[in-house]
Amino acid sequence: RDPLRPAFLHCRLCGRTEPNGWMTGDLKSSGGHAKPYPDHYPKGATCNGRPVEIVFGNEFETDVALIRFRLSGGVVLAPGSEVARVVLTTVAEALGLAAAQLQQVESTDIGAEFRVAMTAGGRTGREVDVFLYDLAPGGAGFVRAAVEDADELLNLALARLESCNCTHSCYECLRSYKNKWDHKRLHRLLGAAFLRHVLLGEQTTIAENDERRLLRALADALMESGEVVDEQDGGLHLSGDDRYVVLGHPLVPDRAGSVAGRVISKTREVAVIDALLVDDALPVAVKEAISGSSVSEDAITLPSFLPEKKGGQPVYLSSDLRYGGLPVPVATVRVDGAPSDAFVVQLTRPTLDRMSGGQFRKGAWVVFSPVPDDAFATENKDRVPRLLVSRDTAFNATGEHWTFGLPRVRKDKVRILYLSHEAPRSELPRRSSVQVIGLAYGVFSNGLLKPLR
Repeated sequence: RDPLRPAFLHCRLCGRTEPNGWMTGDLKSSGGHAKPYPDHYPKGATCNGRPVEIVFGNEFETDVALIRFRLSGGVVLAPGSEVARVVLTTVAEALGLAAAQLQQVESTDIGAEFRVAMTAGGRTGREVDVFLYDLAPGGAGFVRAAVEDADELLNLALARLESCNCTHSCYECLRSYKNKWDHKRLHRLLGAAFLRHVLLGEQTTIAENDERRLLRALADALMESGEVVDEQDGGLHLSGDDRYVVLGHPLVPDRAGSVAGRVISKTREVAVIDALLVDDALPVAVKEAISGSSVSEDAITLPSFLPEKKGGQPVYLSSDLRYGGLPVPVATVRVDGAPSDAFVVQLTRPTLDRMSGGQFRKGAWVVFSPVPDDAFATENKDRVPRLLVSRDTAFNATGEHWTFGLPRVRKDKVRILYLSHEAPRSELPRRSSVQVIGLAYGVFSNGLLKPLR
């Protein structure tokens, strides 16, 4: 199935329905397709109906309570990102259980979901919405009564998240048969950290026990990969390359997330690895740790495989990229085998870290070829990533005016697909506000330029 083509295709004549973009499917825009049932009399086995795109859903009226959370202090839940799904699934479940407890009803009487806040803050991940609703059509008054004392509801949800001894979730705190499909996204510690941040203004911090557990797992995996690892309080020292690795809290993944980790980061240049990545995608975390890329928002340190050269290929800070033209380069380097007009950018946000074996992870050095402003993908087989900039607002995936993804034009908009453990699955800005500034030519892997084509 092509992830650039969501929803379903449905034939109104014969009823055949398939996922849109299903490579081996029978439904095409023209040419006919096989009927989905064996009774072909009297017109034969082929239907000539034209399929249409549809999505499935249903509507019913009930009581709904919308709770909007405003984030601050560097905490962002990017719409569609994995950390947003985990945190908000957990918080919604905890609030639904707390509401049922307050009203002394069964948990199956109250539903809980989340959504992107329909505000400017929602677009950038600074505001998120959780809503509770009565599952009885027409409403039963449970939710309406539960939110009359919002502080009591929120504190009861926080107490539920903090009163268990499990690492993520269990049937004592959050799990039930009703939410069996969400078990992998229930993480009581992340939910509690979120509520403590929005209710009490607390700084997000990784607990010592969790830090030791995750650093131990990361150290074991690194040693299996041939790295020489020295475990320290708050981080890992990769003595072979004299590099330090610390964990970042999933709500603020770009900064050291523990007390001990912050001590190391004040005196050493460190690579910060998202703790959620270590927990859920250890091989990707190992690749990030081995790459040794230390990302800074205000400066850039050139690796040894990019020697400076007067008149060479320019290197740009991602944070300097803007609509209307390329910025002043921070350096010029020699890139053997690259086109003479190519330029280099280090990825400071993960948007395609699940693509091509993780070579486009955060911190990767990518070589781009200049292209026309409207060089969006026009064919399904075109899977070459583009570097894009926005004229108006920041992109959801990066929180900045640049992004790196797979863009395709859809009428007056551009759908940008991401393949990431952190970024949203896609976003849909207006075509008139987006400009392509580079086509990925190659990416450095273990110090060598790996061309994409």
